[in-house]
Amino acid sequence: MDSMKGIHKQMSKEETNKEKNRGSNEVIAFVLLLVFILLLAAPQIKILGETVRTAVSNLNTSLSTTLSDS
Repeated sequence: MDSMKGIHKQMSKEETNKEKNRGSNEVIAFVLLLVFILLLAAPQIKILGETVRTAVSNLNTSLSTTLSDS
């Protein structure tokens, strides 16, 4: 009977280790997916930043012209 408990404990430890490994593998896969998405999105984010910078510059110029005319 004690040998059965020992086998059950050992199996339980192995199952726990498998669960931990599966959890860490899921975290690694999620991080790799995020990195991949960021690498794909980086050029579009850069273009968006340049567009916003241009728009803010144009607005600043327009506001300066309008306020100096007043």
